Amino acid sequence: MENYIEAINSFHKVGIAVAGSFVFGFDSDTKETFKETLDFVNKAHIDLPRFTLNTPFPGTPFYEKMKKQNRIIEHDLSMYDCNHVIIEPKNMTQKELQEGFDWISKEAFKLSSILKRIKFLNIFTFLIFIANISLKTRYNNIRKSNRDIICNNNDI
Repeated sequence: MENYIEAINSFHKVGIAVAGSFVFGFDSDTKETFKETLDFVNKAHIDLPRFTLNTPFPGTPFYEKMKKQNRIIEHDLSMYDCNHVIIEPKNMTQKELQEGFDWISKEAFKLSSILKRIKFLNIFTFLIFIANISLKTRYNNIRKSNRDIICNNNDI
């Protein structure tokens, strides 16, 4: 992990922002994975973190593997947005996975967390701050989009 932090520091020294994508729901993930990931995001000063849930899209080998293991718990394709639990995780319940994802999505974009992460000061810092606020809004809207809202297409 220290190698990653050194590399990120090198980018920051020359004014390059770092975006990090983190996927949850792998078989090795546990409830502790969310806190460990947030700690790393803050310690490494990841400027723009992005979080998603491991989603097996139809037609992929991963989908076939999950289907063969009978671990697909959601068949409504409108829920396959990488923000909702689709497969039964191994080391936690599907509720714990969704709650952990919702928690890190909220915690990482609290103003205190954003300010902790943004390390270098220049014009790009302001743009990174705005991008973080935009992501915060996006994740807040996702939490409001529960299954009933997403699957209700009566107005279309």
